Amino acid sequence: MLRCVLAWMSWSRTSSASDRSRANQPVGASALMTTVDTSTSSPVNEALKTGPRRQATGIRSLSPEGLSSGMDRPTPFDLVFSGLAPDHFPPIRDALVAANADLADRDAFLLTHPAMTLLREFRPDDTEAGNGLDELTALVHHAYVFWASGRTVWSVPAPELRRLLSESEAAAVAPPGPGYIQFPERLIWASLTSPGPWEPLDGCFVHTGPDGQLHVLGVFGVHAARDGFTVAEARGTPGQGVTRRDGTALFAPTLDGGALAGLHSLVEPTELVELVARVLAHPALASVQLEDA
Repeated sequence: MLRCVLAWMSWSRTSSASDRSRANQPVGASALMTTVDTSTSSPVNEALKTGPRRQATGIRSLSPEGLSSGMDRPTPFDLVFSGLAPDHFPPIRDALVAANADLADRDAFLLTHPAMTLLREFRPDDTEAGNGLDELTALVHHAYVFWASGRTVWSVPAPELRRLLSESEAAAVAPPGPGYIQFPERLIWASLTSPGPWEPLDGCFVHTGPDGQLHVLGVFGVHAARDGFTVAEARGTPGQGVTRRDGTALFAPTLDGGALAGLHSLVEPTELVELVARVLAHPALASVQLEDA
């Protein structure tokens, strides 16, 4: 059985009604977190590690000032789901079609027998089964929506991203479709436990939910030497403000030495939604479709 090490993270507590009130956050701005460990040997895990390589096609030309569509590293989908999706995702798609359900509807997703079977393969030991199940479900559902929608990936060069982070606020924008935004490595950081290590943001899965809000799954701490990564889900509507609860600017560095190094930080769930919205609203946004090699 594939083992997922799950833990409740401090950021997830902002999803409670009392915390939203204290934080003056819009209803629906919430976060869920879990750490996924893919180190345990099993037939499923070996499939995850040895899945097919990916190649990018359909790249649109951009001016030097636009967003880069180059792909120079694998996505979390490549690392975890590429070998698993061909067998497990088509039956989920068929079940959702038969039920006339929206693929972004997580409740409908969970009601399908193939999805429940897949989640059981990821499920931790029974003694830990109650911890992080919602977060694990979020990861698998985002991966499915990404796969079912054509596996679109966007990438953002560092200079352009820095400019987007300095803008006043994001527009309320719907993504052109589900996809994954891959960010420059080690530019945006978050500390997802209290206390806990700082982890760099690799990218975000994103789609519009049935509620009309942006559903964003941030993936942190992807590294070749690490058997796993951390995910954080946030939902909300962008353009809700330009400062944090403490009055500091969104994305302002809080990591020691971050300002000097030109880094940015995510402190609140709303920042994850705002970050994605700013990228999606960029007029030169280009997509890359991933296909099996």
